[in-house]
Amino acid sequence: MMQHEDEYNQFRRQECKGITTEMFHVDLPVDEFLCDDVETGTGSYATLFRSGKEVYALLVAQPSAMQTMADVQRILKGMGLTVDKYMPPYADPTYFYRQAAALIKRRYPARRRWTVEDLRYYSRQTAYSPALVRVVAIDGAVRRYNAAGKSWQDVMECSFRKVRVAYA
Repeated sequence: MMQHEDEYNQFRRQECKGITTEMFHVDLPVDEFLCDDVETGTGSYATLFRSGKEVYALLVAQPSAMQTMADVQRILKGMGLTVDKYMPPYADPTYFYRQAAALIKRRYPARRRWTVEDLRYYSRQTAYSPALVRVVAIDGAVRRYNAAGKSWQDVMECSFRKVRVAYA
């Protein structure tokens, strides 16, 4: 490996660790990059990395391109990833609920009650960039979005499935 590649990887490790620490309040040292700078749309990219025994995906969009939870779910499905957990920003477990409630109040100011379905729909409309998810499976290949062909293309062949073990 060339020295500048090593420096770039070190820079990317620090950048990913900085984003996860600052935005999600979790300490995730990057042990290995599985895929870096995978295009996921116009102005957005994803990075797959391993931290300990877990695999994570960090999805970042440019500030001009607003990325929502629905976009993140669509991107991850297109990439061929199965998600175990969506990490809420600032380690706030009520982030998506509060943002959904705020969107409902903004859209329907006179409404005082809403259903679980309303919250589920509007939680998918909340801003989620950068997004951090724990990956539980990769279904044969990691794919990137080809904007010219408007389709998903294989970047790397990879199969991964986290097996959960329950002790009695």
